[in-house]
Amino acid sequence: MPAGTKNERGREDGLQAGLWEGFLEKRDSHHRNKLIEHYMPVVEHSAKQLYHRLEGQIRLDDVITAGVMGLMEAIEDFDPVSQMDFERYCLPRIKEASFRELQTMREISGTVRQRIRQLEKEFRGG
Repeated sequence: MPAGTKNERGREDGLQAGLWEGFLEKRDSHHRNKLIEHYMPVVEHSAKQLYHRLEGQIRLDDVITAGVMGLMEAIEDFDPVSQMDFERYCLPRIKEASFRELQTMREISGTVRQRIRQLEKEFRGG
């Protein structure tokens, strides 16, 4: 079946629900790591966007690492009962963690740091 069909989406939803059930029941690192693996493409996409917006003046690995920290925070804080889509919930947390981490890096120039602040302001809508 082609990607995006109902059956494939149903399998994806079932996998996601199973990952969340395991994590919520045990709150252990194994289930948290499975969730991180599952949502890693969201982190990578966000990191690549920021990397390209900063014209490669930062290390992509640094942004991905910071994004994973935001993802971990989102996993811990998420309330599945809220009926909110997790990807919609975690994306702002991934971006905020990336901005926070980049602001603390000593090897980033003042010009790049200023651009990061500008992007963060755009992200926050102001």
